[in-house]
Amino acid sequence: MKPVSVLSIACACAAGLTMVAAQSDAGVVQPGGQLSVTNQGPAHDNSGDTAQGWTGYLLALVAPPGQMIEGISFGEPRSFGVPGNSSTLGIRGQMLQDWIPHHGSHLSTPIGSSLSDANGSYNGTDSHLLTRSPITFQLSEDNDLVHPPGAPRNLITDTWGTGHRLQGDTLFGPGDQLSVQPIAYLVLRNGSTATVAAEALPTGGGPEVGVDAEIVVPRSVPLPAAPMLALSGLCAWGIPRAFRINSKARG
Repeated sequence: MKPVSVLSIACACAAGLTMVAAQSDAGVVQPGGQLSVTNQGPAHDNSGDTAQGWTGYLLALVAPPGQMIEGISFGEPRSFGVPGNSSTLGIRGQMLQDWIPHHGSHLSTPIGSSLSDANGSYNGTDSHLLTRSPITFQLSEDNDLVHPPGAPRNLITDTWGTGHRLQGDTLFGPGDQLSVQPIAYLVLRNGSTATVAAEALPTGGGPEVGVDAEIVVPRSVPLPAAPMLALSGLCAWGIPRAFRINSKARG
């Protein structure tokens, strides 16, 4: 990814929110781009499995006013199918991954079953990108295939491990473009930190929006939080710099 200056400041007194930077390839600020990070609480699926010591986070991109999201690039190694984009784009951290055993090897699971495949859903104990569109490029994730503490027990259909990288590009067709576009669901180890670096294409021919964020996961199990927005602009108390806000455990 091209170097991205901190041109938008994330400012919100809420759990799990961090900074967002927005800049086009030409160095022109794309106004209004926002990243929504929702702490959904202890990771679990609709089969009754819970990942103890892991927290689910839903990531969504909010388009500039009057536009929708046409595509999102997490890199590796081509941007929207075009060579030359840096593979430094992507999601990195300690992510719980659920791969499928297959003929002595494993099938990776970088895409969820639907846009709503988040905490409490079918793949609520797996980290993945979210899309309804079949138009994807170079999807890639890793998994050490070593069963981590707190993960559901392995089955003939599931092998849990820890991944550290999630990458790929998605284009959204006209019927799939949203102004608030879910882009990923992450199951992160409590007490860890994850980073998000991506480039988004808004509709209407506008410049790309760069996203550079950090998620700090609390060590204790948090309660689910309502969706929060990382707002662009200066903080209310006038601190003109990027910063991160730790999630706060409640109870």
